[in-house]
Amino acid sequence: MRDNSANARDVVLHGGIESLLYCLNDDDDDELSKTAYSTILHLGDSGVQQLLHLSRDAAKQLADLHARTPDLKAALAAAMAADEDEDEDEEDETDEAAAGAPGIGGARAGTPSTASGAASGARDGAVGGGARDGADKLLMEDIEDDIETLSLNSLIARHAPAPATSQQQQQQQQQQQQQHQPTRRPASAAVGGGSFFAARAEGGGTGTSGARDGAAPTASRPSTGRRSGAAAAAGAGALSSVPTETLVTCRTAIALLERCLPVLNGTVYTAEAHQRALLTEHGMDCLLPLLCDAVPFNLQEQALYVLLNATSLKDGKALSLACRHGAVGAILAVATVAHGIKHEDALGKCLSVLEHLVEGSREGREKFCTTEDGTKLLMTILQAGDVQALNPEVRTGSANLLLALVSAEPSQKAVLRLGGRRVLEQIALWDTKRRDTMVLAARAKQALRELTES
Repeated sequence: MRDNSANARDVVLHGGIESLLYCLNDDDDDELSKTAYSTILHLGDSGVQQLLHLSRDAAKQLADLHARTPDLKAALAAAMAADEDEDEDEEDETDEAAAGAPGIGGARAGTPSTASGAASGARDGAVGGGARDGADKLLMEDIEDDIETLSLNSLIARHAPAPATSQQQQQQQQQQQQQHQPTRRPASAAVGGGSFFAARAEGGGTGTSGARDGAAPTASRPSTGRRSGAAAAAGAGALSSVPTETLVTCRTAIALLERCLPVLNGTVYTAEAHQRALLTEHGMDCLLPLLCDAVPFNLQEQALYVLLNATSLKDGKALSLACRHGAVGAILAVATVAHGIKHEDALGKCLSVLEHLVEGSREGREKFCTTEDGTKLLMTILQAGDVQALNPEVRTGSANLLLALVSAEPSQKAVLRLGGRRVLEQIALWDTKRRDTMVLAARAKQALRELTES
């Protein structure tokens, strides 16, 4: 596939991206995971387009499910909270087994100390209940591994080519005789074959446990902590009102986004061509649906990382195109939510993306000032009681965004009318002993001089 776009298209067309995504995990030392990630990067534009398609389909599926199922958000939160509780219980049981079971850890004489010995001893009544729980857990992990393998085989089978006819067999034999030529598909072959999400949602996946066990990386899930009895009861009520199939489909879509978005961010980060692929009408049509209320907020934040890397491209034409297709409005909506829930990391990403769009294109400044909402949000952030206490990314991003807006029309007058000059004067007084605020203070003073001269 390396440096061979035709072979890359062929791999994508037959479900290669979906299979490779299945191999990814959070273990930095896992060679299979690292090789799968590297392979996806080598798929080039075909791989990027398929990752965009998968992400878009998952986001639209989530939006459709939430529109049809009023209690879905509460049910999903309850299900994930139950998973958190279950994981904590399993960790507690493992710790108890390691600390208190005679057959595990510091084993006494004559007692099996290995995992297999513990399982054997449990059957014979020679070890305590903790070891028996540990053996059961190991057995369940083996079963889950088998389920994962069967699911992957099912996925590959869905994307496998149909059995060849006699004529196709003859063509294959002729191709095999031409060993010096790479395997190629016609240039008109469509990019983006089968869908991992569709295969699992239609029953080709693992069902409820597969949707959960296949979700990666688990670290990206928001931690809900141990639930109170009232919360558990409310969650149980929401769960009972949502069909199991709907919940499984929803969690499958979330699991897919948890895998797709970090990989997509990696591909965009590594190649300018991939940045340009996202800053198109098609790229925006795939990415912006991820910034909707139906997509969990932690995944919206991952989508912001993708947009941040894509918009760092210093190309006014490409940035203008993204602005014309709704990028500014979508990101402003997320920024408003992030500010309301005090999610400073996501707010900082929003401000940085908006800075790229506004500074890099006239369309960005125009779209930002279509309504007063964006400017009012910016003034609110910058007029906080203790600016130094702000998240550094929020402080720097908001100041840079204001400086970009007052630098030229069509945004300059609109921002000044809503208090932009007064806020610039405040920024000019920021601490000059700190490098980050010193630079921003100097730029604010320069902007004020230019405004006075004009």
